[in-house]
Amino acid sequence: MEVLQTVLPILVDILLVVFLVICIILGIKAIKVMDKFNALVEDAQNKLNTLNGFFSIVTLFNTKVSLIAEKTYSLFDNLIDKLFGSKKKKRKKVRDEEDELDDILREEEED
Repeated sequence: MEVLQTVLPILVDILLVVFLVICIILGIKAIKVMDKFNALVEDAQNKLNTLNGFFSIVTLFNTKVSLIAEKTYSLFDNLIDKLFGSKKKKRKKVRDEEDELDDILREEEED
C-alpha cells in the first residue's frame, strides 16, 4: 500500500506532463493552421477586390444598354402612336382620369 502511495502520485505527475506537452504541440499546430487559413482568406479577398472593377464596368454597361433600350422603345412607341393616331386612346385616358378624380372628390365630400 505504501508503494502505491509513492508510485501513484509520480505516475499521475508524469501523465500530466505528457498531457501538457501534447496540448502544447496541438496548440502550436492549431496556430499554424489558423495562419494558413488567414493567408488563404486574405488571398481570396485580394482576388475578389481585383474583380470589383470588372463588376462595376459590367454594371455600368448594363445600365447604359438598359437606358438605350428604353429610349429606343419609347421612340418606336411614339412613332407608332403618331402614325396610327391614338387620339381616341388619349381622350379615353383623360376621361378615365377625370372620372377617377371625380370619384375621389365625392368620397372626400361624403366623409
